Amino acid sequence: MPRRKGNLIFIIIGAANVLVFVSFWIAIVFLLNLKYPSYYTPLNQEYVHLLLVVFLALPSMLLFLRKSVVSVIYAIVSVLLSITSLVTMLLIPPLCSSTENPKNYLKIDAQQREFIQRASDFFPVEIPAEATEISYSYFKYSNFLDDEISIEASWNLPEAEYERIKSDIKGSGRIKGEGANSYRLSREKDFLQELIEYEDSQKRISYIMTYKEE
Repeated sequence: MPRRKGNLIFIIIGAANVLVFVSFWIAIVFLLNLKYPSYYTPLNQEYVHLLLVVFLALPSMLLFLRKSVVSVIYAIVSVLLSITSLVTMLLIPPLCSSTENPKNYLKIDAQQREFIQRASDFFPVEIPAEATEISYSYFKYSNFLDDEISIEASWNLPEAEYERIKSDIKGSGRIKGEGANSYRLSREKDFLQELIEYEDSQKRISYIMTYKEE
């Protein structure tokens, strides 16, 4: 009888461990997609998989050894750790979204409406047809405490078009600072930074926008 009772306890605790973790994992996926819709595959999946191993697979393996009361205590603690870790992820869910494909030019995650507006005013509407050696990168990291976004786009241009763009920037009245090979269109202490870099030797122009709030 005691042995059957012990086996029943292990089964109940094991089932509770699996149920709790799976329920919270589903909730996290749903809430992240709800709050942080993104164009690109979230990079935070690795964290979820790591938690799955640490707080579900390993405790469950020890659980089914059923060697002593210590195993029961450990299993209970593992359930509590599962709940704690997953609640923490719900409160502070890191989410990354990124792409380096020029075909995704200015496709920005939907919730960043203000950033989208600023980006549309800063970057060219589209990559110029005559552009060569195109490079593009977009990165976003978000949680409930801070946001970080960066977009960089650069390409080489024919000399006439390159000089025209430099002239338009100089005459726009938006320059807040100027470096040896750059124009800064934002104040130094702004959360959102706008920088245009140029290389006369290659007729290359780069647009860089970053946003970081903590």
